[in-house]
Formats: sequence, structure tokens, C-alpha cells
Amino acid sequence: EGNKLHGDLSMPSSLEENQDDGGRRTRSSELMKTRTEQSKVERDTLMMELNGMVQKMINESSWWERRGVDCSILMAAFVSLPTGKRLV
Repeated sequence: EGNKLHGDLSMPSSLEENQDDGGRRTRSSELMKTRTEQSKVERDTLMMELNGMVQKMINESSWWERRGVDCSILMAAFVSLPTGKRLV
């Protein structure tokens, strides 16, 4: 009766919507869930590949490439600091 009195202004319940659309909402939500799961798998695969590439690069690099350059920059910065003596 409520639908007849209010005409198009009444909101159907979610159960009525699912029945009226022939299950399209259920299928679209399942499709979105599947796509989300696929994107997680793709993202995890890409992260594993990137991690492997980084580890390979680290293992192939020398001590100088990993730490020596940074130490040299820090030493140069330290040496270039003023000594604290005032020149008059």
C-alpha cells in the first residue's frame, strides 16, 4: 500500500532491488571482488619482482658503492666545517 500511496517517491528495500535487477548487483559485486583479488596478486607479484631486483643489485655492488661514497661525503662535510677560530 505504501508504494501505491507514494508512487515513485518510495524507496524499495534492498531485497526488492536485488530481485528486480535479476541478480546484476550480486554479479557486479562478485566481479569487483575478483578484480580486487587479481590486482592484489599482481601488486604482490610486482613487489616480489622488485625486491628480487634490489637484492640482486645490492649483492652485485661493491663495498665502496654501498658505503664508501656516503662516508666520503660525510668526511668532506666534516672537514669543511669551520674550526671556531675567529680571524681578526
